[in-house]
Amino acid sequence: MGLYEAGYLGRLLPGHARVTARKHASSAARLRPPIAIARPSASPPALPHVNTAQLNQPPTPRPPKSAAVSDPAEVEQKLSKLAAIYEAMPAEDAAKVLPALPDTLLAQILKRMDERIAARTLASLDRKRAVRLTLALAR
Repeated sequence: MGLYEAGYLGRLLPGHARVTARKHASSAARLRPPIAIARPSASPPALPHVNTAQLNQPPTPRPPKSAAVSDPAEVEQKLSKLAAIYEAMPAEDAAKVLPALPDTLLAQILKRMDERIAARTLASLDRKRAVRLTLALAR
């Protein structure tokens, strides 16, 4: 028995709301989804085997990814490519970028550059840095 039939809804709602409440109650009953009956299965699904000894161990550390290349031929190829890139730049533009590089890498790049372009690049660098690189190139 619903609230309206029991007389409770009539006391709570004004007269015109009775029809609206009746409409909503009947439409809600029609839209109510059917109840699914869960049937117990014969056996529960099998769980994967978990080795608890592995759970308590800390994860094995991965070796760090290093930017260093171990193959000498690949190193030479990369340095030659960098030298070609900096050779294509005007010396003044290259001098803006090159000071950020470490001296050892810059010396390796300058060794592979054309001598005239490397000389212009060295001349456009800071004086102290140019001296250090010249000494590194002389070795």
